Amino acid sequence: MRKATTHWLRHTHASHALKGRAGHEPVPLLVVKNNLGHSSIATTSGYLNSEEKERLKAMSAFWGKTQP
Repeated sequence: MRKATTHWLRHTHASHALKGRAGHEPVPLLVVKNNLGHSSIATTSGYLNSEEKERLKAMSAFWGKTQP
């Protein structure tokens, strides 16, 4: 923990929040985006694991929105 940076802590928190934990649902992407103060949801989506990224990409395509 001595080498932990604030950026690492934010990244870890966001990743864990989006993944959820035993007995707790994941925190919605928009909530994590707002908590981190990101201006773009694309920035926050970088914290998702690959399966969630693929689902987000598929749904964005369905709704006619582009994702990085």
